[in-house]
Amino acid sequence: MDEEYIRTKIERVRYLFSFETLSSYSAISEITFANEGNEYINIIKYDLGEYKPFLKISDSNDEFLEFAKAREAELENCSDYLINIYLPQGRELKPQCRRTITFQNFSPSSNNREKSEYENPTYVMFLFEMVDQVNSYIIIEAAENFDFHDYVDVVDQNGVVINERELGDFFKERTVIANKIGRRIYLSFKGDASKRTLRITHQHDAPKRLLNWIRVGLGLGGLSAFFLPIGLFYSLNSGFLDSPSLLITYPVFVITTLIVIKGWLFLKDLDSELERYNNAYIFLVIILILELIAIFIVSVLGNDACLWFKDCSNAVNSLVMAMQQI
Repeated sequence: MDEEYIRTKIERVRYLFSFETLSSYSAISEITFANEGNEYINIIKYDLGEYKPFLKISDSNDEFLEFAKAREAELENCSDYLINIYLPQGRELKPQCRRTITFQNFSPSSNNREKSEYENPTYVMFLFEMVDQVNSYIIIEAAENFDFHDYVDVVDQNGVVINERELGDFFKERTVIANKIGRRIYLSFKGDASKRTLRITHQHDAPKRLLNWIRVGLGLGGLSAFFLPIGLFYSLNSGFLDSPSLLITYPVFVITTLIVIKGWLFLKDLDSELERYNNAYIFLVIILILELIAIFIVSVLGNDACLWFKDCSNAVNSLVMAMQQI
């Protein structure tokens, strides 16, 4: 391993994850490197840990830095994501000095391939090594107009999740600190020699107010689909089709309302809480459109439709009475 890697130490890490949709987010990592040697360093070696889509790296003066995969990444005992970060001439990391380098990337999708305990399938899992003597700070900003939950676990070096009592001790001893304010959750932790990993599972939830509106829409659509045929039947039976405007206007209003509310389902990326209502909305809209077509046809036929319906109704009644006498 190059000497630059040995002489460079990470002292502090700050992460900011900002969700643009339920599953895609931008990530900014600010990492403070310290030069513990006596010589200038012009290459900083850093292990990304995983593939970072659309990665950009910038210096503390906002100048973008060149980077490339380190040759050590090809060796068996090194990470595949070890990179060289090249500091520009005149901006080398001086001995016994520190430099904060910023990493920016964008992740377009969630990692919900596993069957999980979480009700909402759209979740993102973040893993952070609890490195000895390194202070780490995390900010996760949820997508706009959504509720969210963050589940915090600690995994030991064998991949086993520690029990709730041990996790409680971490919070009690303030090894891990968490605060939720508005759309953000703030966490900080400091590692030790035990080589544990902090795991945060970020899950979005549909807000209750949105679910209530959707349920109101379902109720309105269901009642309308049930009572409109009754209204049409009554109008035909009584011959009241001189002013059918209400029978036409009302279903148009209901259909429009349902389509608008259904549009929310797509705008919200078909979150699991909303997805189950999708087919119900499609079914109600189809039924209401068919009923509207029937009302329109009957209103065009006018009184002839009423007379025809009365004749049919009388014929059916006569047939029923005849069958009862037999």
